[in-house]
Amino acid sequence: MKKVIVCVIVLLSVLGAHAQDGMLRLPYPCVYWTQPGDTLMGIAGSHFVEVYENNLEELTSHDLSGKPSPNRIVSGTRLRLPSGIWVSSRVARAINTQAATRQKALSAIDQADKGRIALRTLNGSSPGGGALLEEAKRLAEKEPGYANANYLQAYEKAILAEKYFADAMAIVKLQAELQEVEKKLELQARDAASKETISGAATMSYLRWPGLAVLAALLVLLGGICLFWARSRLRQRDPVSLYVRQRLAHHKNRLAVLSHPIH
Repeated sequence: MKKVIVCVIVLLSVLGAHAQDGMLRLPYPCVYWTQPGDTLMGIAGSHFVEVYENNLEELTSHDLSGKPSPNRIVSGTRLRLPSGIWVSSRVARAINTQAATRQKALSAIDQADKGRIALRTLNGSSPGGGALLEEAKRLAEKEPGYANANYLQAYEKAILAEKYFADAMAIVKLQAELQEVEKKLELQARDAASKETISGAATMSYLRWPGLAVLAALLVLLGGICLFWARSRLRQRDPVSLYVRQRLAHHKNRLAVLSHPIH
């Protein structure tokens, strides 16, 4: 009886010591990947037996002797920790880091998903980004892996997927801007061609009217010359006018003779 009382006192003292030394109770079941130097007692203190019994298969497969031993754990062993178990503060921090890393990965996945939705609204797509995003989601749903490898990979793939979507969106916007510029240039070219056609027609009309005026003046001048020539020819052919000119010439000759008598 005394032995039982002593054992209870020792157990309570150990538990109290663990609580005072920073032992924390897990509010939910989780997975812990062992680090170099870990032991079951170092992980769970007096609850090592519960951890041991909950992970017989993992401990047996990693034990060099082929027998499960709470004091021989290979680094990187996956241990399932049940809810309500007490663990050391170091293990608790590692588990909190797992949760924080997963939340960080989920936030990155959410941002990448928003980028994909925005890209789809512009009728764009990025097959590479979509594949990375789906892989990130798959990794985020898995267990964290050793050193949170799965969550870290999920975060990296989500960030890369978001970059793919952003690049694709920039390309889509640039193509839309180029199309808009091409339309504006085409409209400007049409307007310029239309104005040039109108200007050319107006210039031809301006040139046409002065040309007609000059031609009319030349025709009037030519008509006047022809009329003068015709009148002169008719005057020469008229018998009365010819007779008058002959008589006038005769009288001039007579006057010249009378003015200069012959001695």
